[in-house]
Amino acid sequence: MTITVRQMLRIPELRRMKIVAGESGLDTNLVSTVTVLDAPDIERWVHGGEFVITSGYIFKDDPTALVRVIENLSKGGMAAIGIKLERFLKTLPTEVIETANKLRFPIINVPIDFAFSDIINPVLSNVVNAQAQELRFSEKVSQSFYELIMNGESIDEILDNLQYFIHVDLAFVDTVFGQNYYCAQSEDFVDRIRRTSLPQLVREIPNRQAVIGDKTYGYLFFDVEDLGTLPKSWDISISHAITAILICTQKRIAKSEAEKRYRDEFVQDILLKNVRFEKEVWNRAQLFDWDLRGPQAVMVVDIDNYKHQFETARQIDEAVATLDEVKQRIYNISTSITKKDFPNVPYAEMSDSIAYIIPSSLRDYDEFKKKLLRTLTSIQEEVSKKTHFTVTIGVGNTKDSIFACHQSYEEAQKALEMIRTTCGGGHAIFWRDLGVYKLLGNLYNTKEAVAFYYDYIGKLIEHDKKKKNQLVETLETIVRCNWQLKAAAQDLSLHYNTLKYRYRKICELIDLNTNDSEDRLNVALSLKLYLMDKYLDK
Repeated sequence: MTITVRQMLRIPELRRMKIVAGESGLDTNLVSTVTVLDAPDIERWVHGGEFVITSGYIFKDDPTALVRVIENLSKGGMAAIGIKLERFLKTLPTEVIETANKLRFPIINVPIDFAFSDIINPVLSNVVNAQAQELRFSEKVSQSFYELIMNGESIDEILDNLQYFIHVDLAFVDTVFGQNYYCAQSEDFVDRIRRTSLPQLVREIPNRQAVIGDKTYGYLFFDVEDLGTLPKSWDISISHAITAILICTQKRIAKSEAEKRYRDEFVQDILLKNVRFEKEVWNRAQLFDWDLRGPQAVMVVDIDNYKHQFETARQIDEAVATLDEVKQRIYNISTSITKKDFPNVPYAEMSDSIAYIIPSSLRDYDEFKKKLLRTLTSIQEEVSKKTHFTVTIGVGNTKDSIFACHQSYEEAQKALEMIRTTCGGGHAIFWRDLGVYKLLGNLYNTKEAVAFYYDYIGKLIEHDKKKKNQLVETLETIVRCNWQLKAAAQDLSLHYNTLKYRYRKICELIDLNTNDSEDRLNVALSLKLYLMDKYLDK
């Protein structure tokens, strides 16, 4: 335990000691013990936190030597120096005063009648008393959090208890389950935590990590200017609170993992058509209190360009530790939002995606779609804001029975990959809205489909492979831009003449008649089938 230099000077026995220089260090420099300076190289024999006292005898012939000594003491983490200025040093040189002020290192005038023991004994006594007081306080805080843990209280109660000791608004952002907890009167503080991305919060608001090893479980944020200048009791209270939060989170993780394992196996069996008996479904559903009767549709949330985005995110988000942590954070956000609109919805993690079985309606599809679209939009916005990642979401057709949901799952997967192929990531699509792609979805990756697109664009595909060109990509952009070359050039960031040259080359290779609408349709369909083969089978 330590006391500040200012607290030391307030000890009744030491009130006659006066500050001479370095006053700005009175509240930041901490005293843990006292030592006597009898040689100018004292920095070799101290460890930090010492209040150094001296008669000044060793400086009587060269007072400016104090400049180097103060520099070394400050660098070594000493608290202050006390000098009997009325004995061997009547005054301090200007450069000594300036150095102490610059380094915020207090120089204290010790009355000439003080014996060193008159200083050492009161300081050490106060340090020991402070240490005993700190231990009593720590035990009180520890006991309060221990009781909360033993009683199975939640993170909300832990934050309430912490606020009782530190008296400031605070919030905890759980990076494991994707939830925020608040104990605050300030609506502005709560709103800021709720609306700001985690990377920005970590940079801008004083916080402490809840971490075990190299795994981060969350961040405790405080509505203060700077944690570094706050009382020592804060560190004690915050430390015990974080320990309680970690224990609470570990208990929740253990419970969640057990439930997750059984939940995932069950839902995966449904989506992969591994369920053989109807009674088995109803019995297993009852364990989770799921109502799987009636129409259902499957929604799949898939992280776009996962590994590439992870590398990008790590450059801007210090909280991103591992791929699994990123994925879990995204899944938690997605699940939390989905459950607000569809409580107790069955879901399962499927490799790099997460699938949900959503209760639907065969009669009022438009109303179901409208409601679900709001959910999809919220998921994409929250994931982007809180993780800097994007997700593509596909929704399969509504099925009249849970036993046909494997078809909806396949449709959802195809839908999200198709929209990603044609429009890029960060979109949401319903299989029912795919138009011609629904037909192509049943044709791609067949011998007939490959033969069809090779008849029309095969020479272009082989040319790109040999020459390592991007003519297929160029043609795909032209088709997407409704065969408007200027729009395609802008989309590809190419000069218009460059695109015209590529287009002529493409027409020559595949013998494309641009004035024949039938020819253009066949090329467009060939491109779609080829791109589906290329991307959907990766």
